[in-house]
Amino acid sequence: MIDAQRIYQIGEFAVTRVTETRIEFSPPDRLLPDWKPDTMAGYEQQLAPSHPADMRERIVTSVHTWVVSTSSTQESASAKRGQ
Repeated sequence: MIDAQRIYQIGEFAVTRVTETRIEFSPPDRLLPDWKPDTMAGYEQQLAPSHPADMRERIVTSVHTWVVSTSSTQESASAKRGQ
């Protein structure tokens, strides 16, 4: 796992984002020919919270898995781990 897991609570469900890999592309203007660096000014933190400065030099994306569990599956997993 590259970045810390992010867990969201939605009602009785816990949704965990598990980052599989982080992909760094070349400079944005190679992928998007009309790219203007100031287009993203002020949005870097929202679009890349873990690496906002990277948005200026290269396009960064990730491949991740979402794990959805209920309180009963969480209790079962904890019991198996001896917690």
